[in-house]
Amino acid sequence: MGVEREDELEGLIDKLWWIFLDKVRKKYLFSWDSVPGDDDEKLKQFLRDDLDISWAEDVEINKSDDDKTIYIFKDENSAEIKIDKKKEIATLKIRGGRTRDLIVKKEEGKLNIYGRKKKRGPGARSAELGDEVDLFLPQIRALFLMRNPKFPEFIYGPSCRGARRNALTILDNVETLPDLFCYLVYKKNDKSLSRLINMLFREIMEINKEGLLSVENVYTDPPEHIKIALKLKECAECFGVEANHPICYHHAGTLTGIVSALWGKKLYGYETECCAAGGDNCEFIIETNSEEHEKYLNPGKIDFSLHKRLEDTLDRKIHRSIGDEIDLRYYQLVILNSLIENPTMFRESSHLGGIDYGKELASFLQAHYNKKGEELFDVISRYYRCLKHLRIEIKKGADEIRAKEVAEISGLPKNELFLGFLFGELESLFSAIRKEVVIENKAFENDDLVITFKKQE
Repeated sequence: MGVEREDELEGLIDKLWWIFLDKVRKKYLFSWDSVPGDDDEKLKQFLRDDLDISWAEDVEINKSDDDKTIYIFKDENSAEIKIDKKKEIATLKIRGGRTRDLIVKKEEGKLNIYGRKKKRGPGARSAELGDEVDLFLPQIRALFLMRNPKFPEFIYGPSCRGARRNALTILDNVETLPDLFCYLVYKKNDKSLSRLINMLFREIMEINKEGLLSVENVYTDPPEHIKIALKLKECAECFGVEANHPICYHHAGTLTGIVSALWGKKLYGYETECCAAGGDNCEFIIETNSEEHEKYLNPGKIDFSLHKRLEDTLDRKIHRSIGDEIDLRYYQLVILNSLIENPTMFRESSHLGGIDYGKELASFLQAHYNKKGEELFDVISRYYRCLKHLRIEIKKGADEIRAKEVAEISGLPKNELFLGFLFGELESLFSAIRKEVVIENKAFENDDLVITFKKQE
């Protein structure tokens, strides 16, 4: 299926946004009046299944005498849920920094607590791989493409436009209106404006495991000028990466696109601090002035430490409080946003980037696993499963690779355009095994991707 036209690619990007936002739906959790008590199991199930809190199985649950706080604890682990004075919002705080706003509704004389419902998107993969991939996968794709000086703009621009185009859907999910945003700007009510933006972003970002977002400051003086400072902890785009420049162009574009849609005017976003460049957090500015934004999109050469990041991934040294994996739709969105601006250049750059990465990966895997007495042939499939990228079958002596449940195209059209980096990567890996080969043919057989190789002439 061909999807090289811009409108078709935009349609796929919008589809991924809908899958993201489908997770942000109301879900009944428990009755405030029945905890502790009959709804204890429902509360524990929410903590365990929705928030991936492993220690929530056998916990003690108490409530304060004033009926405003629920305490949950086990050994050194703890959490609390505090209801506000108006009994409209309950805030869950987990030891370690995670927070989640819950919805309170008074129904038939009871205070019922609602959260947001997760839903698996179409094309869901098997339980072995699931619908998430390791953080390293989207990171390495973006970093190798950033070796082309034009790619920061190609990531930021489409991310911004896609988010802006889908902003009304976001607003519908969080039950707010652009008119309220503009009213708060006009009234210079920066405190309420900060809370509104927090409501818009925080839960969506946390559900998709993109990071823990908070609004630090909002300036609206004069009203025609707006400047918003946001902080993102444990950012999926750069967590564990070491680079010489801020690299979170996808999030800068996405956040700017949503706020631009809210205000109805074009705004400019850039990163002032990045974990990859030595910062404690990733910090973004969204404002009406464009000067710093232009500098941000022209960083010069971006250098990063590949081997350390790869070793940390394979040795499981990367640990975020919200997990070391990310929704595979996020990964697909990064690819499509890069692709839409210039499909021809993306195809060429992706394939060349994949070849370069595959060479470095082959060398690294040989050195990394050699101490365990394993050969490269035996560890490649384990490497891909470790990243939850795909399942791969490689037969000794054969000139064929069969890949299943490939993350780049799960739930999307089976199109080679999305797979340029992977093709280059596999070509280099297979060359390390069979000595200098190139891809001869690529074909889809049902849900499998079959790649055959031949000797390089």
